[in-house]
Amino acid sequence: MKKKFKNSVLLKAAGLCLGLFILGFFVGGAAGKLMKGVDFADLFKVDHLVAGITLTVIQTVVTIGGLLAAALILSKTGKRAELWDGEDEDEIDDIEEKLNYPVLLCSTVMILDIMLFSCAVYFLPKESVFWDVLSVVVFLIGMIFCSVINEKTIIVEKKLNPEKKGSSFDLQFVKKWMDSSDEAEKQIVWQAGFNAYKAGNTACMVIWIIVFPLQVLFKTGILPVVSVGIIWLIMNTAYVQSAAKLSRRR
Repeated sequence: MKKKFKNSVLLKAAGLCLGLFILGFFVGGAAGKLMKGVDFADLFKVDHLVAGITLTVIQTVVTIGGLLAAALILSKTGKRAELWDGEDEDEIDDIEEKLNYPVLLCSTVMILDIMLFSCAVYFLPKESVFWDVLSVVVFLIGMIFCSVINEKTIIVEKKLNPEKKGSSFDLQFVKKWMDSSDEAEKQIVWQAGFNAYKAGNTACMVIWIIVFPLQVLFKTGILPVVSVGIIWLIMNTAYVQSAAKLSRRR
């Protein structure tokens, strides 16, 4: 019975993988025929200076705008925290929920700032000194002020919850913060982490589905596929190792 079950699972897995492979083979072949004779390099040729300037402007708007929005939300939420009477539970729940927004905005700004800066540097020619300097300055502003806003958010949180320990500038911050959290808070962190793990797996699969055809059609090289694969591998290895370690403690 066990052997039949194993064979059934193996056949189902093999059938699914083979079916998807055949589907991808025919879709890829059809796309290749449709695109035959098209010079993608010429089709997507762009003016590097224009592209670099455009990316730098977008980087500046996104970074400065995001930081101002995060600072404004934090300022308003901080004032509400100072006025909290220490008794209204609904009020503190709403305040702590609002404190998530500056953190989310800063993490988003930081990622976009890194991406746009990297792309702008790639496109900008050496003689465009002004735009190069602007991109670097905006990049540094984004990194510095994201760190400041995150730290100020933590300070507000610690005022509401004096038992909380740690600073974002401390290399042991995560450990100290988790050690000072109660079980309910830890459960939220663990559940959020698992949801992020699932979303990361889905994102890696989707990105691979996108970058692999681009590698074939646009000759983008293997770096995009390898990069996605490394992230995917690290994420899954870290998850399995952490799960095994936690299981041994039980």
